Amino acid sequence: MTRFLMRTILFSAVGAAAYKYRYTLMNRMLSMPAVRSLVVSTSMKSPLLRGKVLQNMFE
Repeated sequence: MTRFLMRTILFSAVGAAAYKYRYTLMNRMLSMPAVRSLVVSTSMKSPLLRGKVLQNMFE
């Protein structure tokens, strides 16, 4: 029971920290060229996102 409680508290603390610093973490991750190109190529494979991005670019 104690192990479960400690694990739950740990995951909650990590989740709260990730939520609090989400934009800082995202900026750090996207500053790496390999990760940025992976995110862009993956998002362009999605028809919904691709349509919205291209629609906004050529309005």
